[in-house]
Amino acid sequence: DSQDSQDSQDSSGSSGSSGSSGSQGSQDSPTAIRPLMPLAKTTPTQAMPLQPVLPQLESAVFAKNVTASLCFTVDAAGIILSVNLPGAIALGYPVEALISTALIDLIHPHDRDRWQQECLSVEVNRAQSCPNTFRFMRQDGSSFDQIMKAQVLQGASEQTVLWVASVQPDLATVQQEQVAAILRLQAEWKRLMQAIALPVRQSLPLKQVLKATATEVQRILEADRVFIYVFHPNTVGNITIEILKPGCLGIRRHPHAAAICYQKSRLLKHLDQVQATPDREPCSPQWLNSIHQLGAKSEVVVPILIQPNNLIQHNNLIRHNSLGDKVTSQPDQLWGLVVVHQCEEQRHWQDWELELLNQLVAHLGIVVQQAELNQRNHRWNANLERQIRARTSQLQLAYNFEATLKRITDEVRDSLEEDQILQAALQEVARAIGVNCCNASLYDLEAQTSTVHYEYTNILSPYQGRVVQMNAFPEVYSQLVHGGQAFQFCSLIPNPERGRVVMLTCPMMDDQGVLGDLWLINHPDYSFTEQDIRLVQQVANQCAIAIRQARLFQAAQAQVKELERLNQLKDDFLSTVSHELRTPMTNIKLAIQMLEVVLKQTGVLEDTTQRASKYFSILQSECRREIGLINDLLDLSRLESGSESLDLSSIDLFTWIPSITQSFVERAHSHQQRLLLNLEPTLPTITSDRSHLERILSELLQNACKYTPAGEKIIVSAQVQDIEEPEGEINAGTPQKIISFSVCNTGVEIPPEERSRIFEKFYRIPKNDPWQHGGTGLGLALATKLTAHLGGTLAVSSTPDTTCFKVEFPAHFASSKDS
Repeated sequence: DSQDSQDSQDSSGSSGSSGSSGSQGSQDSPTAIRPLMPLAKTTPTQAMPLQPVLPQLESAVFAKNVTASLCFTVDAAGIILSVNLPGAIALGYPVEALISTALIDLIHPHDRDRWQQECLSVEVNRAQSCPNTFRFMRQDGSSFDQIMKAQVLQGASEQTVLWVASVQPDLATVQQEQVAAILRLQAEWKRLMQAIALPVRQSLPLKQVLKATATEVQRILEADRVFIYVFHPNTVGNITIEILKPGCLGIRRHPHAAAICYQKSRLLKHLDQVQATPDREPCSPQWLNSIHQLGAKSEVVVPILIQPNNLIQHNNLIRHNSLGDKVTSQPDQLWGLVVVHQCEEQRHWQDWELELLNQLVAHLGIVVQQAELNQRNHRWNANLERQIRARTSQLQLAYNFEATLKRITDEVRDSLEEDQILQAALQEVARAIGVNCCNASLYDLEAQTSTVHYEYTNILSPYQGRVVQMNAFPEVYSQLVHGGQAFQFCSLIPNPERGRVVMLTCPMMDDQGVLGDLWLINHPDYSFTEQDIRLVQQVANQCAIAIRQARLFQAAQAQVKELERLNQLKDDFLSTVSHELRTPMTNIKLAIQMLEVVLKQTGVLEDTTQRASKYFSILQSECRREIGLINDLLDLSRLESGSESLDLSSIDLFTWIPSITQSFVERAHSHQQRLLLNLEPTLPTITSDRSHLERILSELLQNACKYTPAGEKIIVSAQVQDIEEPEGEINAGTPQKIISFSVCNTGVEIPPEERSRIFEKFYRIPKNDPWQHGGTGLGLALATKLTAHLGGTLAVSSTPDTTCFKVEFPAHFASSKDS
């Protein structure tokens, strides 16, 4: 870019005086050539492309054509950068097809070696070559002879060679001047567009875009003053930018400058063209007067035009077209003026300068609209970023509050102590909101008191343990107790200990009523937000639920302890009664035995038909029953207290089980029941307490005989099973042996709702005793306790036709039969 700028200055210096003569020659000479097409390697700007400029420039700068002349500009590699239109027509190609192609491809193959030598000579000598005749190939394959000569152009950023058809010397000079004017116009336009496009690409404010435009115009034209006036339909407008040559006076602070510019905007002859003074056409007196008032001798005014309401108009066009209506576009409106002043002496503006400013008219409005659009987008983006930051802040705050509420909920849910619940809640709330103090109070509505049970504070005086009479502050507690509302306020009278503070209070209440309240205290300039209040309300609700659950749990625990105490009293009573009854029952049993001896001696018991014999039999049976009940109670008492010891001995199950069941065979036969044994021959010898096992099996057999209907079966089974230890145990996955025996009876089912209760003490299934044997309901309870005492389990399963009680013992109770 710096090299381009230097080249432009060199070009300006070398052709500054020839521009005027070149322009004059274009009007008088009938042989002037058309201008070159735009260079292919020019750098386009983002905002304004260069392509629309030069087609208009062809007709503006050069008015007449040469019908059969060739004119090329090529780079150092021989690539065509531009070509004149008549030459392209003579070759039979469109201009666009020749740009960026090699010029040597248009030369006849027999002349190409001579052409390359001529090009090399021009490149080495960097001077004008002598005219030479070369044959050029048309697109249709024909050829024609053309005298060509080359010249290295000065002022370009890289070596550029101009090849033109050889003509008369005077005409060649005119052509060179015209080409130099075109090249300078191209170079200056390129620099101007780059200077304007740079701030637009960088999305700089419109004022900086306009300043860059005025600065570049002042540099290119070497004017004394360049300023930009912004037009307002309802006011006189204002001058926003002013660029001055050193030593030139500014007019920006002139009291009437804006009004004068406003008048100029009304006197413009053509809104889409520049107006220069002096000009070939005389100016109006008002126009000349405005120039003199601003202290200038020569002036150029460049109007800035924009499309009115571009976006709205575009939307209206779409809407109207969708309805099928005829739509006409609105004309461009004047936005402002670029004014160029020459102050020291009168200046006649050159044609290329006016053409440069004419092209600026077409593009400056686009620049202004794009800059305004960039500013609008920047404001929209900034506003959107502010909204996004605000939304992100809200979401972050909501997330923090949600996380705080979850932590409080988890801590409160895991605790059943009121103090721990309040402590966890207040600490989290104080950290989340950032207050100086939090406290929680519980109410005693009967006594109308509020007691501070827990307080979280670092700087304020502690209130924990204080009791407040609710009647002393009816305006506060009436809203908390009866209204159930959270509210914040500042006390009119400063607190003697805390001073002036702002307070937020929220009741802790559930569906059963209010339990207490939460208080948050902070400095007087703080205001609790709606989100703060919502968080405190949710925490208060969680605390109310947790406190209610804690109180219910405490009440349940108290009831459980009371029931345990009563149950212990019952067990103690039964144990005491059993011990107290055991001695008289032993004496009664001894007396019955002695009475039996006496009655046998007298012969009373010999006759079973006598009532004395029946009464004596009943007395013996009930005595045995009462002694058995007392023994069961005492055994249960010893088992529950853990004072029962084991008397271990070896037991051969295969021979021991039949000996136990033998005593029940006659009883089963009398009830028309069948007692069957199903024993594995490989049953081992186990080491256990024989009396406990006998008592367990006897209770199960008595239970089976009692509830099995006539004609059904009682099956006693025993077997060895292999099971795997569950995961987590020391021997997990290793097969282990267990010993199990079961007593099953058919023809009876235990209802599902009764299966868990049959092992309770003193419980009997109602109306399920077909033989009317009666009982105390202690048999299965005692069997369960004895099984657990031996390290085994007792379980029941029942189907509509079969009920089975199964006892299992772990393998460490068994030993090999051969050991």
